[in-house]
Amino acid sequence: MQERYKIILKTLSPIHIGTGEVLQPLEFYVGKDRIYEINSEVFLENLKKSELEPYLNIFKKEDREIIIDLFNFVQETLPKVIQRLKDQKSIFKKLIRVQIGIASEILERDFKEVMEEKIRVNTFQIYKTFKNVFYNPYLPGSSLKGSIRTAVLNYLNLSKRIKKED
Repeated sequence: MQERYKIILKTLSPIHIGTGEVLQPLEFYVGKDRIYEINSEVFLENLKKSELEPYLNIFKKEDREIIIDLFNFVQETLPKVIQRLKDQKSIFKKLIRVQIGIASEILERDFKEVMEEKIRVNTFQIYKTFKNVFYNPYLPGSSLKGSIRTAVLNYLNLSKRIKKED
């Protein structure tokens, strides 16, 4: 019978185990030190008529402006929607899917580069992190195995100078 172990790992640097899924500017909100994944359908359904017109006007602009304006629209409008929905817990739970903790320095750097046009706008996305059923970040055993394998091979390569055979 196989034994199971519960271990706690402390990383030395930020890691990202991705799912392959991407959040677009209408699907996330950037807080002080967190990113909130939002349900864009619930968000749009709960806009006031006065908020809907500015949203629709965004799509009359050029491509680059649309993405930045969508991001800014969510940043400005979501707190108002949250304030209106805070007493309606069932809808609120559908609106905010998950909170993702992130180092504020990384967050500030990445979004500053987008706003200053230092990087391409179509990279203005957030790659989703692998999570368990409770939306907690999760490190799959296969990823752990792969990183240990890489570390061992690097060690062997440095110590014995493995040469590529033709």
